[in-house]
Amino acid sequence: MRSIFITTILFIICAFAPNPASASGEISLQGTTILRDGQPWIAKGVGIVGRSLPAAFTRNKHARAIFGTDELESAKQFGADLIRFQVSQGGSNPQSSIYSADYVKEEKSAVEMARNLGFSVIVCVDGEGERQSGLDERGMPNEKTQRAWRSLAPLFAADRGVMLELFNEPQPNGPDAVKPHNWNTWKKTMQPIVDEVRSLGAKNVLLVDGLLWAQVLKGAPQLEDPMSQIIYAVHPYYSKHLRNESDWDNKFGDFSDSHPVMATEWNATSRRNHCNNNTPNFAVNMLNYLKKKNIGLVYYAFDAASRLFISDYKDGTLTNYEGFHCGPETNFDAGELLARYFKGLTIPSP
Repeated sequence: MRSIFITTILFIICAFAPNPASASGEISLQGTTILRDGQPWIAKGVGIVGRSLPAAFTRNKHARAIFGTDELESAKQFGADLIRFQVSQGGSNPQSSIYSADYVKEEKSAVEMARNLGFSVIVCVDGEGERQSGLDERGMPNEKTQRAWRSLAPLFAADRGVMLELFNEPQPNGPDAVKPHNWNTWKKTMQPIVDEVRSLGAKNVLLVDGLLWAQVLKGAPQLEDPMSQIIYAVHPYYSKHLRNESDWDNKFGDFSDSHPVMATEWNATSRRNHCNNNTPNFAVNMLNYLKKKNIGLVYYAFDAASRLFISDYKDGTLTNYEGFHCGPETNFDAGELLARYFKGLTIPSP
């Protein structure tokens, strides 16, 4: 009888204990190595823009409408294990003209949805212009960024499966730019955000974007973090700073040999302004380079028109992958290239 009673109690405890799967995808750092659930991890992520603006904005209307479990399941089938949500700085800042408490709740719900499906998540505060974040707050992080994190950080502070990217693409231009645009200024503006987020009780891994739209990490100073859980973020789009492997080594690759680094935004599709005859070759070489350097990747963006697919979703089904229309004819396209990369398959040559 006693054994039956004990067995019953154990059954009840097990039945109501937290599901271990719900805690999966937790991120931590061990030296320069990024760990997921305690194992070395190379991120395979996609960005989602369907929640980048408060509902009152009409931009990204279609991406907003299609966001949900079906879309996230499609991202999982695509090979992604990480979702990056860019969150409007103004929409999250209670003193901003576009602040919305409902928007903050919506972000919390979106992150929980992704976490419940087994994804790790990046929440990234973004002030990069009216089209992307609702207000033009380009430049460097400041008190607006701190206020946004006061709304957001407590929502995710206890979930180590959520990483916090403190400020998207610090840049030398814009109304919140600070001169000179160098590492001293970067540290003076970024350190208060680290301090603010930690003061709010956040135990999460933090991501800090480099200089010049997150293209440069060379020379980045160490930020003070009581948890020593900071990853440096690079956005290695094709540009005059990042044309070839020599540039990549110099601007962020050599840095990654002694620091944890993740490419939290990148794409190489044929409808960007800088697409050229070398785009297919650049895309293949960049993916091979990131793989060689063990740098995780987040593709921008899974639900944005003309970034990965020929068009957006139709009835919840992915349309064809987009090709490289501005360069020489290839036997693969941008979406296929990324899908093969995420699934560990051989990457075709241009």
